[in-house]
Amino acid sequence: MKKKILSLALACLMIMTAFATMVSAEGTAPFTVTGNDVGETASDCSTWAAALAKVYEYGGGTIDFNSDYTMVSTDTNAGTAAIEITINGNGYTLTDTNAADVFKFVNGETVTVNKLTITSTWKRIEVAGGTQLTINGCTWVGKNINDEKGYIRTNSGTSFDTTVNVSDCTLWLYGGGTVFGNTSPSTRGLTVNLISTSINDPDAEGYSEHSGATIYGLTYQVRNVSISNSTICSGKRMLRGLSNANINIAGSSKLIQTNNTVEFFNVTGTGTTNVTIGKDACIINNGTKWYGISGSATERLNFNVTDLDFLKTSSDKGETTDEVDLNYAIPTLEDGASVRTTLSDNGMRFTAAIASDNQADEYGIIITPTTKTLTEISFTHSALTAASVKYAQVASMDNGFKKDDDGEKITYNAVIQGMKDPTKEYSARAYAKYTPEDNVNVTMYSDYSAENNARSIVYVAYKAVNDTSATYDADTYNCKIADGKYSPYSATQYSVLENKYAYRYDEATESYTAKKEPNRWSDNTTENGISVREIIIDTGKGGEDIEIVHISDLHLAWLNDIDIADKTIYYDKTLKETYEKRSMDFSKNSENAKKALNTFSNADQIVITGDIYDFLTNETVAQSFNYIFDGRENIMACLGNHDVVKAIGEENTYTAEEWQNIVDGRIGEIETTEKDYWTEGGEGDIFYSKKVLGNKVMLIQLDNGTTGEFREAQVNLLSADLELARSEGYSVLLFYHIPIATGNPEYKDIACDDKGQLDTKNFYNSKADTIGSYSSGASKDVYDLIVTHGDVIKGCFSGHVHSGFYTEIDAVDAEGMYTVIPQYVLNAMFYDGGYALRITVK
Repeated sequence: MKKKILSLALACLMIMTAFATMVSAEGTAPFTVTGNDVGETASDCSTWAAALAKVYEYGGGTIDFNSDYTMVSTDTNAGTAAIEITINGNGYTLTDTNAADVFKFVNGETVTVNKLTITSTWKRIEVAGGTQLTINGCTWVGKNINDEKGYIRTNSGTSFDTTVNVSDCTLWLYGGGTVFGNTSPSTRGLTVNLISTSINDPDAEGYSEHSGATIYGLTYQVRNVSISNSTICSGKRMLRGLSNANINIAGSSKLIQTNNTVEFFNVTGTGTTNVTIGKDACIINNGTKWYGISGSATERLNFNVTDLDFLKTSSDKGETTDEVDLNYAIPTLEDGASVRTTLSDNGMRFTAAIASDNQADEYGIIITPTTKTLTEISFTHSALTAASVKYAQVASMDNGFKKDDDGEKITYNAVIQGMKDPTKEYSARAYAKYTPEDNVNVTMYSDYSAENNARSIVYVAYKAVNDTSATYDADTYNCKIADGKYSPYSATQYSVLENKYAYRYDEATESYTAKKEPNRWSDNTTENGISVREIIIDTGKGGEDIEIVHISDLHLAWLNDIDIADKTIYYDKTLKETYEKRSMDFSKNSENAKKALNTFSNADQIVITGDIYDFLTNETVAQSFNYIFDGRENIMACLGNHDVVKAIGEENTYTAEEWQNIVDGRIGEIETTEKDYWTEGGEGDIFYSKKVLGNKVMLIQLDNGTTGEFREAQVNLLSADLELARSEGYSVLLFYHIPIATGNPEYKDIACDDKGQLDTKNFYNSKADTIGSYSSGASKDVYDLIVTHGDVIKGCFSGHVHSGFYTEIDAVDAEGMYTVIPQYVLNAMFYDGGYALRITVK
């Protein structure tokens, strides 16, 4: 289909260019010729033959295209003298349907062709006799060019070397032909310089072989070939018929040879051919031979290679002569990947193998994200580095690397872990590095295709879950997952695959979908204007319902004479200045708090998750008891980050250790009150307290707001209470100030559920405003306890961000089965008419 479309496009192009020629013949002449001599006037010419004759008449000059032009039967290209000629295509097209050559310069001319598109169905450019031809920014669409003679060839003329420079050009090879050829005797040489040029075969996808598709069909003497930052595709030999030649492949050049039976390099005749390949060049050879020397060749082929990324895409080993041995073991990479079936970390594994008797200095697997860039460059070390693409490399080591050795091959794994986004796709490729005696560093690579070797965690998990057998197979440890269906995974592994990963991938649309959010809260408003969220938690124990009300972020503030007289500068303000410069209506804050506490006074329990105070003053501590604790037996509370500051932003001026010491002192001020509510170890312990209601639900409040971290003293207490709840069948509700990260990338950027300070927030792994650092210390220990008790913890409740959000924390139960813990983040009490969350425990 692609051929037909391209042929039709060419036909249309020929009709259009012929029409353009007829129009220009009636109006503006298609060519303007200007001589090189000073004072020479320009001449308009209606045919190419006339333009060429005129420039030779002038003794050199410039030919400008003024329109597209189709060559006619009377056009001739034969020159007569060694003159300087510039041909400016100006973006127009020259179409050749004639038996004559497109151009023919054989007298030592110096010719430059700029920005011209050439469409040729038969002939070529011929140069000889020491001609210097430079082609810049041109496109050549050639078809049925003679096999050996080439698009650009030397054939006749005197015994002088001829040079062709091609820069920033694109050549399309249709139906056969070489690009550069030399059919002259060996006394005439051709030098070819390719810079930033691509030579392509559009006849079939993947640059397939077709008749005569020898890109470098260098039959006789080609003295020098320089290739820099260019891409060349060949359906046959890449470089053929070289003798006494110098070949230099430099920059980020890519040479692709798709034929599987012929040599990549071929040497005929006598003499030594030298090949230099730079470290950033890439050779892709699908053939079974690296290079060959014909029976008539008497000298060798010399290679000077620097860290060559040699991609041999055939599964066969290379075949070569004794002069250069590239018969190295090539690693293989298994199709697909496997994923980690635990919840402790996201991970994906690729598996490769290499012959046991390999002589590699190093072998391993490289892994990189599958991006558009990867499809445009070679998947090799040097190409990835040159394109600034980051990659992971797992290299052979003495210990812990080999998976197994069956006597013939070594199997080994590479794992990428800590993957923050399980929907992101990664690509892998196996490699082996060799340094032979002549110090030619060579890297051999396994086959690679996105279809077989690019995977995401969720895609692998989806395929794994749906790869089930109809019968039980003890050899693969299948477990029953449905009537008549079995899986080669344990029940725990299957639960992880199905719930944590696989549900996110939709095979029909090849897209990832968000998980549904169960136990969503509803929204109601009380008569006095408080917005109330409603959720139900069913313990399965029956009995009377228990009503728990969650409120947060009251931000109360008052000053007394002692506070006003305090002239200490906290951060950048006194207490009085902080009060005056805060953009808060503290009277409204206190009214909203009193209204909420009175409205829900008959609840079995009220829990406040921090920021009771906007900032710490003597009067605020005293008044809070009048508003909150006096005469109420149903209050639990924890502190937030505002409760221990005396000026907003104060904590930012201290180190973590300094702030910890200051916080401990401030907590002492709060604890030392006449009401003595915050008694250590008691019901109002400022760091940790619990309460069991109705013999079915355990409420736990634990401080993470005062310093932004959990505390060491909480670890053993929480561990003991969670095990008690598990043994007694209690449902646990956790209350803290700052929400914790979910470990689930679905919550990277979610919208809030009501008005407030934030519209969206990252609850996946953000450190800012969530407890997201689990690598060490008490925060890690507490977090690990939470996510391994998903069977007993039925909800987590917090505030801090002043907006309402619903998230789910990835967790496991006592058996290691995947589950989630709902996390409810409540809006601040001081917004609007106030906000509260009513929890009904059944």
